Amino acid sequence: MREISATTCGRLVVLNNHIGSAKDQVSWVGRSSVVYGRTLATFSTRDSLLFLPLSRSQPNSKFNGFGVILPSPLFINQIIYKPDKMTASNSTDYTQLIDKQTRAFIDRTESWYPPETIDYPIDRQRHIYDQMCSEFNTGYPDGISAIDGNIKHNERDIPVRRYTSSEGVATAVIVYFHGGGFVVGGLESHDDICAELCAKTGFDLTAVDYRLAPEHLHPAAFEDALACVAVEAARTKLPLLLCGDSAGGNLAAAVSHEARNLQAITIAGQLLIYPVLGGDITRGSYITHANAPMLTTKEVLFYNNVRSKQQHSTDASFAPLHDTDFSNLPNTVVVSAECDPLSDDGMHYCSAINKAGGEATWINEKGLVHGYLRARHGVDRAQQSFSRMVAALTTMGADSTF
Repeated sequence: MREISATTCGRLVVLNNHIGSAKDQVSWVGRSSVVYGRTLATFSTRDSLLFLPLSRSQPNSKFNGFGVILPSPLFINQIIYKPDKMTASNSTDYTQLIDKQTRAFIDRTESWYPPETIDYPIDRQRHIYDQMCSEFNTGYPDGISAIDGNIKHNERDIPVRRYTSSEGVATAVIVYFHGGGFVVGGLESHDDICAELCAKTGFDLTAVDYRLAPEHLHPAAFEDALACVAVEAARTKLPLLLCGDSAGGNLAAAVSHEARNLQAITIAGQLLIYPVLGGDITRGSYITHANAPMLTTKEVLFYNNVRSKQQHSTDASFAPLHDTDFSNLPNTVVVSAECDPLSDDGMHYCSAINKAGGEATWINEKGLVHGYLRARHGVDRAQQSFSRMVAALTTMGADSTF
């Protein structure tokens, strides 16, 4: 056993500048209301500790290392650490999973939005993110136009952008929620993506500029999303489809769950693109891909904390996988990226819908990473995946029985 430096953040203990193994053992000396200055326990991952590889720092802290989730909050004075002889737990070999085209996309993205961006103040994060999105913007396809407007809700204006195609008459309406961890992004960040979805499906599309955290905590984004879907449902008799990527996928699913209780809203289908749905961060892809390119498990925790000010809700409007009822949901397609801590969220969500008697399809795109929508014009795998997304929307819009 040896003593190393550590940093704490609630239940998270970070063994600074160290990479550990799933079989490593940790004990700690600290205090609670009745205990001070003695070793409280020694655990391995089999004893309910999560060993979480970390490569980027938590908000308001500066550390890199290996994280441990404690069974309960403690004030930690020191960590005593016994490394196992095995290799580090996060041994996923991305050189084997990710092809050259995808690697080039990752490098290009990180040249504009480097990994350390998450350590910056929120305003600077947003500026850098917007610049990166602008770099990848491919413009509008021929025949697509967009008009900005507002949806009134509780004496507030929610900005929206409505896309239409001059090619034929739309037979469905898509409501799109952008990604960005509930912290960054807006109408401009996903402008070309929305325009291309409109062009390829022939459907009208409304993009929603919902309120962002930390200025507006949960449930602000959800309330905006639901309000806009209610207005769009009242404006059209066409099939209504919900679509979103990452955080936007969360909002689309959350609205679908809530809409079951609202007679005025009928959702024909939902397409969720690498969504964050509130899965168990101690298992599966959250561990296997904890240090994946483009998004890490630690960043998922960061965005959750910012969105909720660390007061994580357990209701479906915050994390759809926390719902206890998955019946009567719209036809669903979830498209995940294999090299993404969120990938298992899609699998578990579709499984829950199917077990409840619904129709859900999970597509886990091999070798792709979080945020690959922007790679659809330069990475073959991403282009093929985007075609599958378009096909899913087209089918759900044409036939609500899917």
